[in-house]
Amino acid sequence: MKILYDHQIFSISNYGGALRYFTELIKRLAINKENEISLFMGQFISEYGIEKSSENFKYFNGKKHKNYKKSKPVYLFVNKLFFPGFYDKVTPDIYHQTYYENLCLNKKAKRVVTVLDMMHELYPDSFGKLDKSAAYKKEAVKLADGIISISHSTKKDIVEILNIPEEKIKVIHLGNSLNEDSETVPIFPFRYFLYVAKREGYKNFKMFVKVFSKIKKNYPDIKIVCSGGGSFTAEELDFFKSLGVQDDIKYIYANDKTLANLYKYAEAFIYPSKYEGFGVSLLEAMQMQCPVIASNLSSIPEILGDAGLYINPDEPEDMEKKIEMLINDKELRQSLVQKGNIQKEKFSWDKCAGETMEYYEEILGK
Repeated sequence: MKILYDHQIFSISNYGGALRYFTELIKRLAINKENEISLFMGQFISEYGIEKSSENFKYFNGKKHKNYKKSKPVYLFVNKLFFPGFYDKVTPDIYHQTYYENLCLNKKAKRVVTVLDMMHELYPDSFGKLDKSAAYKKEAVKLADGIISISHSTKKDIVEILNIPEEKIKVIHLGNSLNEDSETVPIFPFRYFLYVAKREGYKNFKMFVKVFSKIKKNYPDIKIVCSGGGSFTAEELDFFKSLGVQDDIKYIYANDKTLANLYKYAEAFIYPSKYEGFGVSLLEAMQMQCPVIASNLSSIPEILGDAGLYINPDEPEDMEKKIEMLINDKELRQSLVQKGNIQKEKFSWDKCAGETMEYYEEILGK
């Protein structure tokens, strides 16, 4: 089977869940020599290093460049021009696009698209006016011969919002890439809650900070450590100052080893988001035996199972109560960690890759 992946996610992301998904999937499928895996990365900014496995690909094209904000549209345009020629060289049986823009519309391969979430449709105010992801996605799922959803919750949203038949969608869960190879000494010498995500509206970060400002009065030694989403903005810093916690919230840029350390030594991982397509951070926390407090909405219960302490993200009193409960109850903390050790085994990148290959075969069989 000849399978082709395009440049899109590698050209728009240097880190992140979507990029991690395609990196881990493609690497595993390329090892199996029974299939011909080809990857067109073009001009890319990905930091996950899949180009180092280029000897496993039938055809490969890619050149890394620095992540200059103004250069991204230029390189995307150049990649779009050169991708059709690469496609013609590969003549794939399956073309699995890595994001939603619909390239090579007049080609014969079976087309597969993965829908990672429905955030653009449910929370449009979180994205710029020039963002065309929702429009591209709507067209992509209609053109696709097969659709992969990364959770049953997201599948439900696809069906309801985009009016796609259920039988056209296959749920394939993601895996976790973190391991326990972290420093034996904590990076931060103080107690902290860990927050790993972007911080815009639906992520519910501001409510968490408000709750923290109240908890801080009873537990003055605890802080918040944030990673992901970029450094704090001036508006965020003013917000922290208005609550009197400006010295108690830290940001750190984290590679995988640093991130593993942050989870390992945190009091708890706090995940107050109102919507997630999957929630890879939940798997990372469970892998590093970090207790989890999370929202009871969207895909989160599907992934976390009984290994988390759930909150209603619209009720700050509930979050405050649950956080204080976890701080004071060592047996509860240990119980959540033990349940996480069991729950995490349900998910792996090997399983994701195997189920994806089976789906490709099913699509070709049709």
